[in-house]
Amino acid sequence: MTERGFDTGFWSDGFIRKIDFRAKLLYTYLFTNEHCNPAGLYPISIDIIAFETGLSEDEIPDLLEKLRPKIVWYPDKELVWVKNFIKRQSKSPKFLAAAAKSLLNINYPEVVNDLLSYNVTRHSISIPYQYYIDTHARAELICSSASASADAGLGVNSATLIGGNSKEVVARVVNLYEESFGVVAKTAGDDLKDFCQLYPVAWIEKAIIEARNNHAFAPAKYMSKTLNNWSVDGGPPTDVVITRRPKAGKEAPQYILKGLKRNADT
Repeated sequence: MTERGFDTGFWSDGFIRKIDFRAKLLYTYLFTNEHCNPAGLYPISIDIIAFETGLSEDEIPDLLEKLRPKIVWYPDKELVWVKNFIKRQSKSPKFLAAAAKSLLNINYPEVVNDLLSYNVTRHSISIPYQYYIDTHARAELICSSASASADAGLGVNSATLIGGNSKEVVARVVNLYEESFGVVAKTAGDDLKDFCQLYPVAWIEKAIIEARNNHAFAPAKYMSKTLNNWSVDGGPPTDVVITRRPKAGKEAPQYILKGLKRNADT
């Protein structure tokens, strides 16, 4: 069962205090029902709302209007947008990635753009939607290329793509992480597996190098923030810049020297 964040200050909110109990019920339902996706923008019909809440189909359109601007209802599209839904959630890179992916199923670009713009301007929350749009298109191209390659008897190097949790891809990431930071703790290992599901392997490797070069105290957390920023910006910079260097007269740590060598080789 999916868990949702719900503000305990809901009942004392000025907007909520002014609406009747039916509107309160409907707002709570739209925020917490199982049809709601991580973006808070999802398709649902009046008859389903009526069946699951016990409200009548005739009164629901008027109640939805009473909930503006907290709730936006698109009757011709049978689509509802809970505007502050993302604000009330964890906003971790993993959650924002899930929100972006859920928007791929919404076939109304103007509505999606309104949601993206609202969250950036009102809450300073960037959802990496464009990255997943590009990834989706790239995946379709890759699949067709892979099919053609298979027909021709050629191999496809999936290690440069979003690799999922295949043993080869995870092992490649874990090996580089261990070379840089030592034994992988369980929590860091779980983070690395999540990264492999969400980002291209080349990005993860660059994030490891950047975390290492910047002496990150918590490498996995540093990588998570870095990868999320890159997903918003459309990708990592061409070069991984070393922003901290050893003091004069001291030998650079071996992992810095390895990083310099690796950057020189690429």
